[in-house]
Amino acid sequence: MRDVYVVFDPEMLTAEFLSSRTAVVIDVLRATSSMIQALANGATQVRPVGEVDEALALRRELPADTVVLGGEREGLRIDGFDLGNTPQEFAAPVVAGKTVVMTTTNGTRAILLASSARRLFIAALTNAAATAAELCRHGDGGDIVLVGSGTERRISWEDSLCAGAIVQRLLAAGGDGEFHLTDSALIALELWNAWGDRLDEALRRGRGGYNVVKRGLHDAFAACAAIDTLPVVAEVHRDPLRVLVRPQ
Repeated sequence: MRDVYVVFDPEMLTAEFLSSRTAVVIDVLRATSSMIQALANGATQVRPVGEVDEALALRRELPADTVVLGGEREGLRIDGFDLGNTPQEFAAPVVAGKTVVMTTTNGTRAILLASSARRLFIAALTNAAATAAELCRHGDGGDIVLVGSGTERRISWEDSLCAGAIVQRLLAAGGDGEFHLTDSALIALELWNAWGDRLDEALRRGRGGYNVVKRGLHDAFAACAAIDTLPVVAEVHRDPLRVLVRPQ
């Protein structure tokens, strides 16, 4: 039986805890939602980095005209970047055939903090079902750790909600007795059961939603709430750190 954990603060992660487990990083508003949209629209890879200077340096290293820079600081597009951090910006005409280099306040940081996991994925509401199905198919990855990226170094309401969606889909897709839900997973599942049928409303409730509204990015809610619309499994590879679509 595989244990399912939800970690609400990525700072709690340790290499020892992750090394034998599969981790899934979630940042619904908006980093992983945007990365998954980019991959669904034909981006060859996403390269998550921690700092703006790293993103600019990586663009200089890669072949000209093959790179798109995306990301945010304080919720807004970074000066000199091609894109911000909202899924609609990552349209096929912009990202198809390109490497998307991303740096964000919470999501890319969480990916870096989880990079010692045995296997590592990113997920959002848009690919919750595809991610859960992949986790069920490959039990050799050990226990499952769903990681909320957080908002302003605090627990994220919408990431916890998405973790609950994945937990629900794991239970639906897995056989009897395949998963044991830890207390944190039970909390996330209860949140999903209470709010899963009101996603657009739900995403506006937390601090992350407040920040999106404050910056006038209302269109982000519909895109990020589009549950199970993208059949993309997004796996993180190392050396170099990059997110690729896992073939089905």
